[in-house]
This record gives sequence, C-alpha cells and structure tokens, in this order.
Amino acid sequence: MASFQERFKAALGPRGYESSMRRSVQSVILYEARRCISKQLPSLRPFQRRIAFWDQAVALIKQSNLLPHHREEIMWRTGTSRALMDPETAWKRMKIIEKELEKLINEKVKPCYKEGITHDELCKAFIQRVFQNQTGQAGKQCPDNWEHAHNNVIMTFRMYYDGLHLDPTLPEPAPVVEINVPHEKPAPIDAAAVMRSPASVRYSATNPAAASAPTVATRPPQVVAAAAAAAVVAPPSAYVASLEESPEDRLQVLREVKEYMEVLEKFEGVIHDDFLAKRKRELFEALPSIPPSSAARTRKRQRLA
Repeated sequence: MASFQERFKAALGPRGYESSMRRSVQSVILYEARRCISKQLPSLRPFQRRIAFWDQAVALIKQSNLLPHHREEIMWRTGTSRALMDPETAWKRMKIIEKELEKLINEKVKPCYKEGITHDELCKAFIQRVFQNQTGQAGKQCPDNWEHAHNNVIMTFRMYYDGLHLDPTLPEPAPVVEINVPHEKPAPIDAAAVMRSPASVRYSATNPAAASAPTVATRPPQVVAAAAAAAVVAPPSAYVASLEESPEDRLQVLREVKEYMEVLEKFEGVIHDDFLAKRKRELFEALPSIPPSSAARTRKRQRLA
C-alpha cells in the first residue's frame, strides 16, 4: 500500500516537478488535505473545517521533499497575482476540484474505458484523446506532461482512482499534523508567514472566552513560550504610581512591559495587526505614571518628619 508521498512521486514522473504542474499539484494537495480531516469533519464547525483543512494542506507541502523550492507557489491563487490562498479560498477551490473530477470521469474518461484495461493505460488513452481533440492533431503523440497545463485534476484522477472508481487500496486517511483549531473564528491568517515558517500554525484561543489569533511556532523555544504567554495572559494591570512606590518597583514594572513588547515585535507580520495593536494598547495602559516631582517628595518627607 503506497503512501501519499510515494504515489505523489510516481504522479510527478521521472523529471519531477515542473512549473506547468502547479495547479495540478495544488489540486492533489487540496484533495489529500480534505481526505486527512474527513473523519473529523462532523465534529468541527464550518470555520474550523476550513482552518483544519488549510493546516493539513500546508503541512503536506512542507513535509514533501519533492517540492523544496516551489512550496509557496503551490498555494498561489493564480500565477499572475502570486497571492497565497487563505483557508476560505482553498476550501472553495477544493469543492470545485471535486466537481471537476466528476466531470472529467463522466465526459472524458468513460468513453475511453474498457474492461480489462489498466488504470495507467486508461489515463494514457483519455489524455491522448483530449490532446487530439484540443489540438486537432490526429495521430500525433501527446507530449509528456502536456495535460498539466490543460486540466488541473488529471493528476488527482491518476493518483486516487482505479478505473472509474476510487482506488480501494488507498491508505486510510489520517491527519498529517495535529488538528488544532480555535473555538472562535480567528483574525485573518498571514498565509505567507505560515508557509515560510518551519513549524505549524498554532492558535492562541483555547477557550470560548479567549480572543482568537494565530501564532506561528518558531525557535528558540523560550521565545515560543514567551509569545504564547503574551498572547493568552493579560499584561500587567494598569495602576497609578503613589509617593510610597520605590524606584525599584517602578523599574520592575517598566522591565516587565518592555519584555512583553519585545516578544510582540518578534511576531510582527505573523500575528494579525489588529491583535498586535490591542496588546500594545494594553501594555501602554500598564505603564507607570510619571514619577512624582522632587517638590512632592520633599513635602511628603516633611509630613512624615
């Protein structure tokens, strides 16, 4: 029973990935990501399904050693804009892929199907037929990989079907990374930052009352821990400085606020700007007030004398 990566390698062919395959590979990744969470879908809310699905797609790309220099482009919306798909866009595209697969089988594969023909022979037969119909060059052999620039789901059909039906020898679908979704709909995800990060996206909201926003685990570990604390733990409470405060107490509060601020700055471009701005406002409100004047301190000492 071949693994996803083994089947993917075979579908790419001996020459490996080429730019003309981008949309075909994208279709395969999204189709497999949908399979990865198929068992968990009933227990997830609609926005959680999209996030879990998108996380699996990103993880599949990152884990593949067949796409070392082309990972971001696989998730482009279009080759012109080069903007990365967000979870909602990827989910909608996956739905289109399912419809295109059904259309491909009914309109192009079935006319070429014969009892006893192997799946590989069937793929070659209908690809040759599509090539001749579109180019008008009857009798000419279809060039290698021609189909990827003309139909986005042929590679998916080749990998997941056996004849006209799903391949019964496919391994059971399972998540490639832990399904980790927030309880509340998070702020928009910075797809580029997540794709470039070596780790998986994680969400700070772990209870229904918490504000949700994605963070990306990075190295070193102490930065990860500090960032998580900054995301879910309230910053120091705001207060008004009194004459009894010692300079050491005030400096301690300033240092604490400064440390929180430095952690947030490390995640600029990763965490949504609105979430960062909210945390920074809370930190500003936690700053000590201006120290008492020397005259006020003198009057205080005189009263105590």
